[in-house]
Amino acid sequence: MDLKDWGTLAYIYGGSITNERAVILVGHLHLLLFSVCAAVAPLSFQDKLYIGEGEEAEPAAGLIPKIVPGLTKEAELLNGRLAMLGLTVLLTVSTVNQTPILDVINAGVGGLLF
Repeated sequence: MDLKDWGTLAYIYGGSITNERAVILVGHLHLLLFSVCAAVAPLSFQDKLYIGEGEEAEPAAGLIPKIVPGLTKEAELLNGRLAMLGLTVLLTVSTVNQTPILDVINAGVGGLLF
């Protein structure tokens, strides 16, 4: 893509942008727009980000939520917190050892990636 097709975006990337970068850019913009729409105007079955008039706020789950088996709110909350903890540990190990994240993951799975 050239400056005539992509405007200042192509200028930022040195006068041209590849088709691959353009596809990735459009994909990211689509995801961003979809996320904003879901946050601003959720569908009737989606969870709202705000409390409407007359609705009561849910009680706080606390630091460690109750462990309830099955597909429950508590289980999803615990899974989300454990996933965030795992990402934090991954980034910390990568930063402290000054190794790429994929190398840390590869070491964690016993060299199965490469």
